[in-house]
Amino acid sequence: MDFKDTLDNDAWLLENENKIKDILPETFTHMRNLNPVKIGYQLKVLGLDWRSDKDFGSMMVQLEKRKILVREDHLIKGSLKRR
Repeated sequence: MDFKDTLDNDAWLLENENKIKDILPETFTHMRNLNPVKIGYQLKVLGLDWRSDKDFGSMMVQLEKRKILVREDHLIKGSLKRR
């Protein structure tokens, strides 16, 4: 999956980072308790156009690498928002 127009684009990321964090849970939540269809749809609306489970997984890894998503084992949450 290519992120050059989204997660790898500083201007896009600055504009959308807090919107992504709004989609993610505020407190640590087990992955089983999340609605991936809802999260995936909302991310697509922002322009993160994933097309397969593999793409979705790659996107979540990229969100973690960019410190937008925080993960501890099977628990995830959005990181603190920028002001």
